[in-house]
Amino acid sequence: MSVDEGLPQSFVSALEQDNEGFVWIGTRNGLSRYDGKNFKTFQHHFNNKNSLASNTVDHLRKGRENGLWIKYETAGIDYFDINSGKIDHIINEEFLDKNNITIHRKYWLVTQDNFLWFKSSANEIFNFDIQRKILKRQNLNLNSDETIYNILEDKSKNIWILTQKNLKIFDKKINKFLNISIPYNMFANKLQQNNKEAALFYQRKNGELMWADKERFYFFDPIKKLSEAKNYRFYRFIILNCLVQILKVENILLQTTLFIFTIRFRGLKNYCAQFRKTDHHKLFLLIILA
Repeated sequence: MSVDEGLPQSFVSALEQDNEGFVWIGTRNGLSRYDGKNFKTFQHHFNNKNSLASNTVDHLRKGRENGLWIKYETAGIDYFDINSGKIDHIINEEFLDKNNITIHRKYWLVTQDNFLWFKSSANEIFNFDIQRKILKRQNLNLNSDETIYNILEDKSKNIWILTQKNLKIFDKKINKFLNISIPYNMFANKLQQNNKEAALFYQRKNGELMWADKERFYFFDPIKKLSEAKNYRFYRFIILNCLVQILKVENILLQTTLFIFTIRFRGLKNYCAQFRKTDHHKLFLLIILA
């Protein structure tokens, strides 16, 4: 796929697939829908309020009812109703400037009850009530050296925050985050805090939370726990010391800035033989980037 075939711009910043199987491609010159043969491009038009807020698409997330959440490099966010073609401008650049905040490229999500949660460039967590247009900063009681690495909503509508030291779960009854200490040293090679990288953070079908740094996969089971937080069940796997990317095969589309990989299993033969002996091999395909 290229500009010659209909892409509006050669730099691809985001990919998503809708319920009908169409692939949506974010670029720096608009949003394109690919049906397997042709592209249809959506762009910003100055005199059309029902057009994209910007042409510089930064990230995409699939919404409910076949909708698409669009984040721009300006950090504004739109909701695109794919079925009707209507675009709602949820947060614009003016709102962010007024509140002196920015939204991280990947550390954001829209919950099932229609709240936008996001990390700011100042290592803070905010939630935004989309219906009532109310913005609120959350107090995480972070240590001075503690960094937020991602945010997740689980199947039970709980909000989780991942740092290099703790998992934090939002308790709606008392309106505050509770802390669960992680018994490992993680993110020794820190992700670049450049508004681009985010740690994998995902809930498996069995309910476990899973994440990864550049050396290990980590798993946490919030169900199999004893009476004290320190007894929550954690475990981990070591990743080969090479550039490895994880493809999730539990019906979840991989979110990545690269969308074409050359698959090579050279050097993984012995490791994969051991990996297949575990009950987790079905969760991953390991591929080395060419």
